[in-house]
Amino acid sequence: MKAIQLPFITMAVASCAAAVCFAEDQPAVEELPATASQACCGPIVTYRKVYLNETLPQLGSRLYDNVDYELKIRALTRDINVAEAELAVERDRERVYDRYFSKSTALYLTRQETKLSIVRLEEQLKLLRQQKLLALRHRNDQIRYRELLLEAGTARLFLTK
Repeated sequence: MKAIQLPFITMAVASCAAAVCFAEDQPAVEELPATASQACCGPIVTYRKVYLNETLPQLGSRLYDNVDYELKIRALTRDINVAEAELAVERDRERVYDRYFSKSTALYLTRQETKLSIVRLEEQLKLLRQQKLLALRHRNDQIRYRELLLEAGTARLFLTK
């Protein structure tokens, strides 16, 4: 019984493999201008999906959602992490100054600059967190706004033809 099923299974696997070979996306090779940092690297391979029946507003909203929004959130997250680290260093510095130099006037200006720096970094961190929160909160509104802009642009394009 197993010997009878073996040819059927082999044919099924072979047909699936052939279907997968034809269905795979073919890589598109792009040559970028060679710079000093990229001189050792070969061509960059990118994969592109072709979306059939995709309208310009859909493409614009998808690009914002997958590229612009992601880059903005990553940049804000990076800036928040850097600001938190700087704030921790400044607070540690202030703690050391207050512990060892609180009764002397030797580092008075340095202590004052550290306190100002802490206030500045706290405000910057608060602003960055608010920007990230607004970006997260109004993501769908931004996508819809871009769709409407692109639809209005295509309507004007058809009217002027």
